[in-house]
Amino acid sequence: MELAQKEKTLRENFLFFNSFVRENMEKRERAKHKIVEDVELCDQRQKEIESLKKNHDEIQKAKVDMDAKIKEYHMYEVFLDEVVEHSGEFQNIQELINRYLSLVNAKNQLAHFQEDNLVALENARSDMMKIIEEKNLVIMGLNNQIASLQARFENANIKSLECEQLVTRIKNNAVRIMNEIDEVKSSVWNVYVHMAHSKKHPVKIKKENVEEQALYIKRTLTELSKINTILRKPAKLAKMKLKSA
Repeated sequence: MELAQKEKTLRENFLFFNSFVRENMEKRERAKHKIVEDVELCDQRQKEIESLKKNHDEIQKAKVDMDAKIKEYHMYEVFLDEVVEHSGEFQNIQELINRYLSLVNAKNQLAHFQEDNLVALENARSDMMKIIEEKNLVIMGLNNQIASLQARFENANIKSLECEQLVTRIKNNAVRIMNEIDEVKSSVWNVYVHMAHSKKHPVKIKKENVEEQALYIKRTLTELSKINTILRKPAKLAKMKLKSA
């Protein structure tokens, strides 16, 4: 019984010790993990401190620079105060600055407007140059046509002068021929009248009927030719007799 009791007590102590050891190990592990986390947190905090210190140094440097700038620009503040004081138009420096900013804005707007106008003007100039180039090509074509028409006109004028000269010659020839025809008509009329008087015929044919006059003359000449032939026969016989004697 006593041995069993000791064995039970020993088992319980072993279980308690084992539980204690496990708890200590878990605590030690948690402590190690906590130490690692604390170290990491400490490193992170150190980095943050260094970053903040760097930012502080930069801000401090910026403050020094700004103080220097403020000190440098203080004379401009004094000048602007004097401008506001003597202008009578502005209540404070801010109004003066606002006016300046408005003028700068207006200047920029005018500059943009001028730039847009310059672009539009350049585009218009480019379009005008294109139109001028196209019109020049058209004018060149028209000049070529005018030159061709001028040459054709000169040729036509030369031909017209030649035709006029030809017409003049034709007219002159026509006048000459008409004069000759009139002379022939007059001659035919005179011959007709003379023959009619010689034959003691009345002048019945009208003066303008040249064809009938010519026929009358032809008949008269035929008659005269026959008479001449008849008259020549006795003379021919007489000559033959004289030759035979």
